[in-house]
Amino acid sequence: EAPANLESRVWDSIQAKQNGRRRILLSAISVAASILIAVLLFVYSSRPIAGEMSYQEKEAGLKEALALTDNTENLQYGIEIIYEDESIVIYTK
Repeated sequence: EAPANLESRVWDSIQAKQNGRRRILLSAISVAASILIAVLLFVYSSRPIAGEMSYQEKEAGLKEALALTDNTENLQYGIEIIYEDESIVIYTK
């Protein structure tokens, strides 16, 4: 004869195994999500802030703005431009 509570014990055992597998799966997903968030935060924090310029970019912008201004002042001080293109200006005093 089978014990009276055999069916409930078998059912409880099956449920415990299913719950254990779910718990392991949820733990693995949680760990993976945490790692992904940490990696994304690291990558995002290492990128420069949008709109913030480096010193070299600021210097290049200043030089470009100065190149667009009127050069009549240079003629007053005896500055003569020998060569000029998009990236360089060679002049003498």
